[in-house]
Amino acid sequence: MLRANSNYASNEYFLPVMGLADRAEIAANDWSLTPGRYVGVAPEMEEDGFDFEEALREIHVELEDLNTEAVRLAATIKKNFEELGI
Repeated sequence: MLRANSNYASNEYFLPVMGLADRAEIAANDWSLTPGRYVGVAPEMEEDGFDFEEALREIHVELEDLNTEAVRLAATIKKNFEELGI
């Protein structure tokens, strides 16, 4: 395991970063600067009643309708080009 020497440990690199940890806490953690050690876990989010599966089904149906319309429009455009001799 690599350890910071005493000259490096007193360097400004170990000053608090945005108030996440102070020098004493870093020293207590054997000068480990692993970010996960100093940040908390996000609190669980409450259910907001959003039905993701239903929304996904609706989007899928809409996408199928749009794809069908795109095929129909592409055929119309192709027919128009053929009539114009393009």
